[in-house]
Amino acid sequence: MQDIAAELQQVVFKAAGTIKPGMGIKAQINAACDALGYPRGHWRVREAWYGTASNWNGKAIFDLLGRYNRLCQKTGSDVEPVNEPVAVIAKASNTG
Repeated sequence: MQDIAAELQQVVFKAAGTIKPGMGIKAQINAACDALGYPRGHWRVREAWYGTASNWNGKAIFDLLGRYNRLCQKTGSDVEPVNEPVAVIAKASNTG
């Protein structure tokens, strides 16, 4: 399950965008929340940011990945969409 947590962590890092000088962790998490359409400081983004998202249920994982993929489609080629969520989960459960 650690692979899912690492994948979600990379998703929120990418969603936060470019880090500007003087930008703290809270500001970066809020930038990721804004980009993904969550309220600022949302628990899903915060847990994914710190790599503790491995015990989420499928609905929460699919929601975050779906939001990220929609962000990728909206912004164009700046960010790359993640793999199909089912494939990410299947890969993690097969390697664990």
